[in-house]
Amino acid sequence: MSRSTMKPHVVLQTSCCRCGSTASTPFDNGERITPFTRLLRIALPWTDKELFGVRFHDHLYTGYWSLCAAINRALEEGIPITNAAYLATLTKEQLGHVFRSDTASNAPLLDDRLRVLQEAGRVLLDRFGGSFETCVRAANGSARRLIDLVTTHFSSYRDQAVWHTPEPTSPGASRTSLASSSSPPSSSPATHTVRLYKRVQILVADTWACFEGKGLGSFDDIDCVTMFADYRVPQCLLYFGLLRYSDKLLASLHAGEPLPSGDSREVEIRAASIHAVEVLLEEMRTLLSVQKTKLGSSSSSSSSSS
Repeated sequence: MSRSTMKPHVVLQTSCCRCGSTASTPFDNGERITPFTRLLRIALPWTDKELFGVRFHDHLYTGYWSLCAAINRALEEGIPITNAAYLATLTKEQLGHVFRSDTASNAPLLDDRLRVLQEAGRVLLDRFGGSFETCVRAANGSARRLIDLVTTHFSSYRDQAVWHTPEPTSPGASRTSLASSSSPPSSSPATHTVRLYKRVQILVADTWACFEGKGLGSFDDIDCVTMFADYRVPQCLLYFGLLRYSDKLLASLHAGEPLPSGDSREVEIRAASIHAVEVLLEEMRTLLSVQKTKLGSSSSSSSSSS
């Protein structure tokens, strides 16, 4: 089910995790499931088959909402699916029961989800006393520090890739790298580690939103979080002309050719999207500053006239 067709209060509860503020909503466990859903939100493969779906409180959910529904269904059934000790020894059969489908399609990538959940359980027990709250508190109110903690200890959150600077097309052509690098120009292709960190930044943003920027969700540097480099934002940026693709890349995409994770084209699209949004943000700040100055001048003129 798309976000636009869901009841507004359900969308609010699941996306912003305003825990328990609306007792009637099916999804009122945001505080417990925020880190859990980010672990499980692995990209889904394109398919022409009927979508995996979960029926919860007499409503069928698909897409991301099926994930929320399955977790809440498990919690109502008394399954400690957000407990670190349970996750550390979770079996495929147990996870399969949690994600049992109410449609003809089974939950995709179950083995991958099992792997990241088992790792999360072990790390939480070994490093953070079995609680994600301990991890958040260790960040001391810094979003950047929390990102570093999570990516250091939880390998499934290390959304990064190796990117090679392409050879110049002509002797006089310059190289432009999408990755930040302090290395001097070289005559041979350079190698960069590009850290995109989509899911961990969503985790931080969800924690901030869940607590409305207060208490555990208070981060004095929340503005360090970038856009979340997924596949939807580049589509919008391309449509509005903020990104331009080569004819060859467009032909591949129109032909339905999948871009494997770590493929140089995928890395470039996601990195360029982050940069484009940062440029857009700076432009918006400039326009708002100019508008604020104009409004201030107009207000001063009116006061002088009166």
